[in-house]
Amino acid sequence: MLNSTAKINKILIGSIIILLLICSILCFLTFNVQNRLNALQSNYNQLAIDYSNTQNKLNNLQSSISDLNEAIITSNSQERIRIARIADVNESRLTVIAESLSGIDVVIVDAIIRDSSGNIFAQNNQEMSPQILPAMRSLVHFDINFPHANLSFGTAYTITLITEEGNNFTSTPFTRSSYTPTPEPQPSIMP
Repeated sequence: MLNSTAKINKILIGSIIILLLICSILCFLTFNVQNRLNALQSNYNQLAIDYSNTQNKLNNLQSSISDLNEAIITSNSQERIRIARIADVNESRLTVIAESLSGIDVVIVDAIIRDSSGNIFAQNNQEMSPQILPAMRSLVHFDINFPHANLSFGTAYTITLITEEGNNFTSTPFTRSSYTPTPEPQPSIMP
């Protein structure tokens, strides 16, 4: 009986040692897994911070782009003119009647005439002196010469006015006025 008690004690002690080893291994594994989970959590937190910072930078960039777009739209929309009508059209000259609608002076520096197909028919090539349309919304009359033009009767044209800021404003179609021949110089009669 003593022998069998000793065997049982040995088995029991062996089982306890095995259980202790298993517990030690499980504790080690649990500790190792917990450390890895903590490292993953730390990495995740850093990624979340990096994502948040990147998102803030993107939001700031988007805001800057919006501000820039607004500035561009504002600067382009500051110049607005209305071409009320085109008058006194002859073969190479016409009168423009226009006004500034934008509350600022608009300076016209060039003009282009296009035919009904949109092709450039004549260009002033900045030979005209700059014409100022004052901010106070008053109609201004000014003549523009197109030295090499030969505007035809019955043909529809448009004129595009180009501002000092580089903006373009186009009229509604117009045609050449009634033909009035230029009088020929008369020879003087000697008595």
